[in-house]
Amino acid sequence: MPPQIEYTISMLRPETHRFQLTVEVREWEGAHADLVLPAWTPGSYLIREFARHVEGFRAETLDGAPLPVTRLSKATWRVEMGGERAFRARYEVYANELTVRTSHLDATHGYFNGTNVFTYLDGYKEQPVTLRIEAPEGWRASIALPQDEKGRYEAANYDILVDSPGEVGTHRVLHFEALGKPHEVALWGTGNEDEGALRRDLKQVAEGVAEMFGSELPYERYLFIVHLGDRLSGGLEHRDSTTLAVDRWTFTPRSEYEKFLRLAVHEFFHVWNVKRIRPHNLGPFDYTQEVYTPLLWVMEGFTTYYDVILLRRAGFISERRCLEMLAERIGSYRQQPGRLVQSLEESSLTAWTKFYRQDENYINTGISYYVKGGLVALMLDLEIRARTENRKSLDDVLRYLWQECGRRDVGFTGEQFEQVVTRVGEIEFEPYLRRFLRGVEELPLEEAVERAGLRLGSHVREGGPRGWTGLLLKSDAGGVVVKNVLRDSPAEAGGLMAGDRLLAIDGYEIRDEKFLTARLREREPGESITLHLFRYGLLMERSIVLGEAMPDSVTLRPVENPSPLQRRIYESWLGRA
Repeated sequence: MPPQIEYTISMLRPETHRFQLTVEVREWEGAHADLVLPAWTPGSYLIREFARHVEGFRAETLDGAPLPVTRLSKATWRVEMGGERAFRARYEVYANELTVRTSHLDATHGYFNGTNVFTYLDGYKEQPVTLRIEAPEGWRASIALPQDEKGRYEAANYDILVDSPGEVGTHRVLHFEALGKPHEVALWGTGNEDEGALRRDLKQVAEGVAEMFGSELPYERYLFIVHLGDRLSGGLEHRDSTTLAVDRWTFTPRSEYEKFLRLAVHEFFHVWNVKRIRPHNLGPFDYTQEVYTPLLWVMEGFTTYYDVILLRRAGFISERRCLEMLAERIGSYRQQPGRLVQSLEESSLTAWTKFYRQDENYINTGISYYVKGGLVALMLDLEIRARTENRKSLDDVLRYLWQECGRRDVGFTGEQFEQVVTRVGEIEFEPYLRRFLRGVEELPLEEAVERAGLRLGSHVREGGPRGWTGLLLKSDAGGVVVKNVLRDSPAEAGGLMAGDRLLAIDGYEIRDEKFLTARLREREPGESITLHLFRYGLLMERSIVLGEAMPDSVTLRPVENPSPLQRRIYESWLGRA
């Protein structure tokens, strides 16, 4: 008989930021049992060493007699059974990091990501488990797991358990129904939110995204955990839930609220893409080490592409605003020299060591698989539409992957993905693979958007300096500091470095970035400027010969006389009636 595993998470002293965890195992057979805490959490590709927050690990029989425990490694504890067939392991987890990928406990709530707090019984991750939540009086629990008749939460296995974050505390709970299934919003924090608008718009998000997959929701119940706080940001997808962290004042004006809606669409799209449509090794997971895949550009890049497109199709934004958002992404991509240095597949593979560990030189050597992956998705979509006379699209590729892989919970390899795109999309995928995924060739976006009757333009933002330094700056209490020096720029040639504190330009004190920008507006390309700066506490002087200003604004506009095919592509692409 396989072991029976029950977890209890308690937060009876929330002001200490410490969760109390118990793992009770029955029907055990063996001389010892190993319990392991993950080192990372799915969806966030960085080894975070959650075991560093574990305190006081101990074990005992069900009668309370102590059992010997040996720590085998940074995240593995061995319980010596001594002939016993059941035991309890007890430990505490310090939780004082409020992000979507970590855990946080204070006097108002306990938010936990399962990988941060729940150890697994090595060799038995596929076993069903139950969970008890013990909280202070008056607190409620929101978690996307069913309950049994005893009030315990049930998970089919450890992966499902840790893919179900919990919000426990004094939060509000909003309810709505979408496509016949119940949805909840666990809302922690306050700001300028409108509860009625949240219900209405998240329902529209769920139904709008689901429409692409046949208006069928692949779960019985869904939970949105929404954290409102000062300068919070981020989202993390889970199988039947998501956590969205946003600034408490994000709900007005409309331009700010659009960011929240786009985040909600992005994370909800992951219900299909990532959580069910996935590369073969992204589940079941090895939680002890990095899990590499060259396909993160599909998982996150496609989702980044569709978060704007589906925002439009769901009616949240106008066609014009949709095109503006796409243009902004193209502009951001073209400002990053690393796009011509790192390939998209390499960006996916090195997420663990590069994308999630960005330093001041990342902009010169790396490219985001979110941004570039989204632009390659745009190119693929419009090429498929053009080659098939608008009979097929990237939507059909994802729907096929959903039916053949996602529904059956079967992952796919890179080769299988290529075959699906070629067969369903009726295009030759190999040139994309060679040029844009494994190569660092500039993306021919002008040619791509023309298929939808659009013209891509780029220019120097009006009122900006005509002379270019290649410096990206930031301000702090001490003044203006160099954040990045762009590759092959005048600043790099002039010997400027990230971290330099700028003091003066041509003998005049640099009071702030606005002052420096104003002085640069007065200069022409080819002219020289002299900067005084502090570096490592030493006063230095450097000269820069200004270059020609780089285009920093992109526009995406319909052509005047589109062909019938261009018109059909444009209208079906953006969901225009």
